Amino acid sequence: MPSIPERLKLLREKMLQVGVQAYLIPNTDAHQSEYVPACWQRRPWISGFTGSAGDVVVTLDDAGLWTDSRYFLQAEDQLAGSTISLFKSGLTNVPTKEEWLGKTLEKGDRVGVDPRVVGIKAAREIKETLGNCELELNFLPDNLIDSIWEGQPSPSKTEVQVLGEGYSGEPIQAKLHKLRERMGEVNVDSHVVTALDAIAWLFNLRGRDVDYNPVFIAYAVVTRDDAFLFIDAEKVSEEAREALEGTVSTRPYEEIESFLSDSDKSGNHVWLDEGATNKWIEDLVGNRAKR
Repeated sequence: MPSIPERLKLLREKMLQVGVQAYLIPNTDAHQSEYVPACWQRRPWISGFTGSAGDVVVTLDDAGLWTDSRYFLQAEDQLAGSTISLFKSGLTNVPTKEEWLGKTLEKGDRVGVDPRVVGIKAAREIKETLGNCELELNFLPDNLIDSIWEGQPSPSKTEVQVLGEGYSGEPIQAKLHKLRERMGEVNVDSHVVTALDAIAWLFNLRGRDVDYNPVFIAYAVVTRDDAFLFIDAEKVSEEAREALEGTVSTRPYEEIESFLSDSDKSGNHVWLDEGATNKWIEDLVGNRAKR
């Protein structure tokens, strides 16, 4: 297994190949989760820091980790020997990631990020802040960490479980009815649900894809007439299939891309939650997005 400095070297080689002078590695995933499935724990893999909050920025010559006061001691310990500097967010005179990049990079340099791991609102703010420093934010088609992570865990195949009405309080149909009423009020054709806890709640399902969190990896789209759950088919137990039958259609997880790209399927007015939806989803929907 390569050391942290060796991993950083591999990443910098990839950065040179795609033409970026810095790369952002947020501590989140395609669903903007704080607690991330093992298969997407890219920040811990590249840095060695395992706290639940913290972002890494890597340039061709330097690297930094930004985290809050809960993790200052842990970060100091885990970053030892990594060549990654610790930036204690919230303390006086500690620069933000964008401020540090503005001082470290040359004007016109490019900063890369995977649009799947940055939210719509955050992407807009980062782009604006970097632009003020005359730096360019580039949304890359592939995650650079995934391309160098040998032995990266595969997504969990654990089956989801049905939560009975005695615990959920409401059947799926009632929840969908309320959501569709709200969709009618804001005049949209569909609503994309990306937050894992929201999906688990909406469909009365629970999973074990994230340690200590009863959620599972999936996307959901609700239209005026239908509901779709995008999930690995192996995870849908017979019990879950029966609970969803007639109300929710299941589709392969990866099919979310083609579904949202097709206005005949997702509609001309697609409702997105800026705080919970990633930039990649927004780009798929394009000018049909309503925020």
